[in-house]
Amino acid sequence: MAVALLQNRLEEVDKEFKKTEAELLATGERFGSNPQDAVVKFKHGRLIAALARQDAHRRHLVEQLAKVAVAEVRAAAGLGYLDVGSAAVCGGAAAGAGAGDTSAGGCPGLAATQQPPARVWGARRQEPVTRRRRTKAPGPELRRVATPLAPEPAPAAAARPPQPSPQPQPPPQPPPPPQPQPPPQPADVRAAPSRVLLVFHEGQARQGSEGFVADGTCDGVECVMKLLGPNPSGLAAHARELAAYAALEPLQGRQVPELRAWGDIRWGVRFLALRRLDGAQPLSRLPRPLPPGVAAAALAALEAVQAACPRFVHGDVRLSNFMWVGPEGAAAEEAGGAEEEEALQPQPNPDQDSVSAPEPDSQQPEPGPERAAAGSGDGGGGGGAPGSGAARLRCVLLDFGRSRLDGDASQQQREREQLRGLLAAAQQEQEEEETDSEEEETEEETESEGEEEGLGEEEV
Repeated sequence: MAVALLQNRLEEVDKEFKKTEAELLATGERFGSNPQDAVVKFKHGRLIAALARQDAHRRHLVEQLAKVAVAEVRAAAGLGYLDVGSAAVCGGAAAGAGAGDTSAGGCPGLAATQQPPARVWGARRQEPVTRRRRTKAPGPELRRVATPLAPEPAPAAAARPPQPSPQPQPPPQPPPPPQPQPPPQPADVRAAPSRVLLVFHEGQARQGSEGFVADGTCDGVECVMKLLGPNPSGLAAHARELAAYAALEPLQGRQVPELRAWGDIRWGVRFLALRRLDGAQPLSRLPRPLPPGVAAAALAALEAVQAACPRFVHGDVRLSNFMWVGPEGAAAEEAGGAEEEEALQPQPNPDQDSVSAPEPDSQQPEPGPERAAAGSGDGGGGGGAPGSGAARLRCVLLDFGRSRLDGDASQQQREREQLRGLLAAAQQEQEEEETDSEEEETEEETESEGEEEGLGEEEV
């Protein structure tokens, strides 16, 4: 109800805005032809002020409508179920989408809708009007022409020229056999965008950079749903996200998340359903110093994305936008679990290593080869032992709401340098903490020694 009232009020303000704008244009022409007319000058200024007030009022209504729409979506998500219409589904054999090419393992119809049209507030939907063309009734002249004339008398038989003998007609050719029709392609049988069912988990929602982020399922698949709009900034972020996922389609599920579905919900709010990464953690929450190979994997993910789209610029390089997934493959499932837990734990002190007993070689890999493999992103660990887990580390790049597809090589180089600086700063944080702790321990030891000396002097 609140959304409908705000939309009606927005339509009224939009009509007033257009009317004032038309009056301002007419008055501007008169003011330009006669700038000395005080009456026209006063009316021109008054119309400019009124137009500014109406524009501010319209912007305020758009913001209020966006807030109410998002609140309605949150309320619907709080109930648990939300049936989504006009949604394009990506991946799977039964996925439906709009017009566009379908590539193997990709997102059908995504390239054809990289820039979805933004909703124009206050614009009425214009239905096509079918008009019947009225035809004039035939007049007496037309009826007279249409009346058949009387047949002329036949001439004499002698005056007739000899008629040529009829030629024998060739026998009719048999009809060609029917050609077998090729089987219909998937692109020909695709219907309108299908409907998906979004289920939001209670108590797992948060505010994102440009919209609302909620955890749940999309047709039974665990996903992270991003709700964007209906404000202009949210719709623009949604368009940039779709364009980025279309350009990086070969990397979905590897260096970028897998896009499961996208479309419109209600009230102008649009969504993106991204498959959840199991066991992933952002680099900003990992213990310091970072586990071996994580920095190289983050740089490798950014370089892979830039190589897939030569003009891609992320626009928001932060450690929180890089997810550490951990070891991969069957060997990683067998022997990488203990290594992953060990990598997430803070690095032990040398003094504690000398006291604690060493673990067997089957559970604890040698530090030399692992750290050597962590020096590069691809690491030369393709045919190595299961202990070389740095070659199987993987990072995933997130959040393309501020990305661009028209950048250049200098901007990509700047982002790589920015990421290297963030990773180096994360390593320095642990060193500074260790230095501070050592200084505090030294001060405590100095104070304790001074107190012992003072007690000895008093006893003497």
